[in-house]
Amino acid sequence: MQCRRHYHAAEPRRQYGQQRTGQGVGMGIHNLTGQTLGQYELRDLLGVGGMGAVYRGIQTALKREVAIKVLSPALAQQHGYLERFNREAETAASLEHRHIVPIYDYGTQQGTSYVVMRILTGGTLGERITQRIADQRELPSLGEIAELLSQLASALDYAHSQGVVHRDIKPSNVMFDNQGTAYVVDFGIAKLIESTGVLTATGMSMGTPAYMSPEQWRAESPSAATDQYALGVMVYELVTGQQPFEAPTPYGLMHKHLNERATPPQALRPEVPQAVTVAIDRAMAKDPRERFTNITSFAQTFDQAIRGATGETTSFFTSPVHKLPPTPRHMLSGTFVSGLQPTTRPPQASEMPKSLFKRLMPLWLVLTTVIAAVVAVLVADMVIGGDDETPAVNHAERTVIAQQATDLAEQLAAVGATQTALRVPVTPPLTASPSTSPAAPESLIPPPLPSEEPISLANTGRLRLDTVLHIEDQAVRGLAFGADGQTIISIREDGRLERWPVEGAALPIAAQPGISAPSATSHDGEIWLLQDADRVSVWNANLSQLEIEVEDADATISSAALTQDNALLAVGYSTGLVQVWDVNDVQTEPIDDFTVNVEVTSLAFSADGQTLATGSLTVRVWQLDNEEWLEQDTLEGHTSPVRQMAFSPAGDRLVSSSQRETLLWDMVEIRRLDELATETGGVQAIAWSPEGTLLVTGANDGQMQVWDASTGQDMRTLTDYTGTITQLAFDPAGTRLASAGTDGNVTVWSIQTALSIGVRDELALTEATALTGHSDRTRRAVWSPNGRLLASAGDDGTVRVWEAESGETRFELEGHTGTVYALAFSPDGEVLASASEDGSVRLWDVATGEERAIFNGHTGAVYSVAFGPDGERVASGGADHMVRLWDADTGAEQRALAGHTNTVRSVAFHPDGDRIASGSDDGSVRLWETDSGDEISMLDDHTGTVYSVTFSPDGRWLASGSGDGTVRLWDATSAELASVLPVTDWVTAVAFSSDGKLLAATAQDGTLRLWDTGSGRVLATYPVANDGVQSVAFGPEGQQLALSAEDTVRVWRISNTPVAALTPTATPVTPSATPTET
Repeated sequence: MQCRRHYHAAEPRRQYGQQRTGQGVGMGIHNLTGQTLGQYELRDLLGVGGMGAVYRGIQTALKREVAIKVLSPALAQQHGYLERFNREAETAASLEHRHIVPIYDYGTQQGTSYVVMRILTGGTLGERITQRIADQRELPSLGEIAELLSQLASALDYAHSQGVVHRDIKPSNVMFDNQGTAYVVDFGIAKLIESTGVLTATGMSMGTPAYMSPEQWRAESPSAATDQYALGVMVYELVTGQQPFEAPTPYGLMHKHLNERATPPQALRPEVPQAVTVAIDRAMAKDPRERFTNITSFAQTFDQAIRGATGETTSFFTSPVHKLPPTPRHMLSGTFVSGLQPTTRPPQASEMPKSLFKRLMPLWLVLTTVIAAVVAVLVADMVIGGDDETPAVNHAERTVIAQQATDLAEQLAAVGATQTALRVPVTPPLTASPSTSPAAPESLIPPPLPSEEPISLANTGRLRLDTVLHIEDQAVRGLAFGADGQTIISIREDGRLERWPVEGAALPIAAQPGISAPSATSHDGEIWLLQDADRVSVWNANLSQLEIEVEDADATISSAALTQDNALLAVGYSTGLVQVWDVNDVQTEPIDDFTVNVEVTSLAFSADGQTLATGSLTVRVWQLDNEEWLEQDTLEGHTSPVRQMAFSPAGDRLVSSSQRETLLWDMVEIRRLDELATETGGVQAIAWSPEGTLLVTGANDGQMQVWDASTGQDMRTLTDYTGTITQLAFDPAGTRLASAGTDGNVTVWSIQTALSIGVRDELALTEATALTGHSDRTRRAVWSPNGRLLASAGDDGTVRVWEAESGETRFELEGHTGTVYALAFSPDGEVLASASEDGSVRLWDVATGEERAIFNGHTGAVYSVAFGPDGERVASGGADHMVRLWDADTGAEQRALAGHTNTVRSVAFHPDGDRIASGSDDGSVRLWETDSGDEISMLDDHTGTVYSVTFSPDGRWLASGSGDGTVRLWDATSAELASVLPVTDWVTAVAFSSDGKLLAATAQDGTLRLWDTGSGRVLATYPVANDGVQSVAFGPEGQQLALSAEDTVRVWRISNTPVAALTPTATPVTPSATPTET
């Protein structure tokens, strides 16, 4: 089967050319109108797409009108297709959301697979976009786009929480009902197509090119961030009326998606606020880690960005869609479309006048042959690498170009008659012309991570935009985080003080009038220093005046600073005078004063309040000695007055900035370390991260730069501001940065604190063994109690038992007829339990490999299994929403625990055996009494599926991992929530080490995280797979980890060796969807 991947620059309908058979409708599908599939009569053929055909049908039993999607029979020829179809259809059908089209039924009849769904009559988004162009209608208002985005975001986030990634978000997969409500369609279909042999063999990923993310172009595994990127492209298209990237060839389109930034929307639609550009840019970030943590955050940020600019309603999404006459727009700009197609077709060869047919056919045969030959030669030349001056095309580009050559000859033959009949000029062939195609840059696909040098906070300095809190013309003069890190306090130019929740909101929590001042600074958001030319005041956050107000009629106040504890206030004057005041003991005179002879343009205290720096043309350093400030050193190097200064948290570094230069000083040896290469000078704001590893500067031109504080290296430059950045503030934990300035925006950024290999020195991981043998994805790996054996299972339906030391297979256990989702060894290691999609739990003799027993009681797939600590009971959970308890010796079902309202994904016994925990698709964790089966408590703080639960070895804690991107720790006795550990993708598994000191979690983004359970501190984050990691298990000694990912079980060794000294035994993999930069 040839699975087409057609380039296009828009989402209009495509008209097919000659059909292969008289009654065919494409892809080998025959027109089935009038026939019956199961209980469904196929009445009208609505359209044909790259994956099959859609019919209007009738469900005879209920007399209900439905839409029936019939997939190509050619798909059924692929090995394992039927099982995949049933699995993906079941997954799609399980999605129940108000903005996901409901699937009523699915089946396969004589090799023809079909999916039955609700019929929607409001057309697709693609049709509305096409109709707008044809009718020259106005674009939808920003408010209407925000409403649509909110609907689609809720649908996609829900699907992601259920572990489902769409993979092919595009306008033709968004449909409407008659009221304008939007629905996402075709969940699971893209994955089904992608799993066929052709795509696998070519290394390609499913998607529609105009909406494909960079990771899809690189043939990496899609994630929730992939859907977000495609949705970002759609939003851009709705906002501007054009797609962000267009090119005459797939090669050129791929290059743009991988390397170029889209034209800012306001350049195409002037009324679009700058903050909209910021939001869309983040959703379309090249690196998945830089996108929003979820799509709802994208929608909320977009909604906040358009406040005051929503526009007038256009009825773009509610007006009727009229059917357009067939137009061969798929050939405009040399493009092809693979979305849903109309069935209206051009005249066939048999229907044309014979004279016309005879004249055209030879022409098209010759033209097709010539063009195909030319393309083949060009492709071969590019794949080989061209001449010595032409860089070889990388793998991802070769894949696209080779597929393009294959498609081109067949498509030209198909569209030839169409173009002639409709008199549309033939578009030039899709060649890689040196004059139009960009060269293939060597950096197009990121290289793998270095094998020896760790990546840490100190050498990444990554930021990710979280949200824009407010947008207005009033400049921000003061900015600080509250002491708890959960609120942000800002002071506007008019003196208005606002409190904001860190997560962002349309309106502040509180807004109060205050005092107008050109400058306001605060360390904790509670005590504020307000300064203008003739007054300095110290106020608390509710704007009641404290005890001190400093005024001097004889001079202008030019600078002021508070100590970290708000105890001392320093004031600098235009005359060169410096006064130091005790804030808590106000007298008529300062406690000390001294002069520097020239205007004091800046002041800064060290964190301990013992050192004061004064800035003018030089920086002078003063030490506190018995309430007297004594000059110690003078730092020279500036060529203009120093306007900004800041000490590092430890006091060992000082950064000083003037209009012309920004300098970094060593305050221990009193020497200049470096000059920071700011882009344009004019630094107006400086902030140190709490641990002192990062330095951030904000400038006159709106640029914000992130620096490695130890080396002075520029690690990131951000240019999204339209005004001067005057305020920067880190939260107390160092996980967020807030920035603000004259443009009125208050922007919150997350700081990358755990990226890739070896974040901290406490732990290091090296890969010791890779166990291969499964023919499909592995789902679970578990250790035997003595650590000598490993067992694994997966989608191939087998269970394998391995010798842990040698990696050799001891047994391959066969008997299950579907995916094996879970495994568990008995406490004595003599029995292995397995749970499967086939609805059974099986017990195996570990010594002989023989099957001991089969437990049949679940009425659907079984996703989890666990032995009790005494080995006498087995617990299992499944798709029937039940937790079932079994007698391990007799196989008798002891009781069924009912309470969950959806599939049970995980079960675990308490070490004492008196309680069982279970996690479910309903988002809850439930605790049950083992003997009675009574529900003890329900923990419902998660907002997504709970995929994994486990107790700590001492029984004190219960850990749960969820599709909401968090690991939660609960007190196992009181059931109180103790801690929330964020993971920026859905959590697939959690596990405690044998001593309970470490907690591990794996995520769908292919990463492993390790926490110190005593402090809750992240010890390390490792990219361990290119696809989602399905399970994690500690070895009995706590020095090894077994991870199941893709078709392999990998064993990693944990050590306390500093990461920088390690040489990994295996080349680290590049994460395909590592967490967004936090």
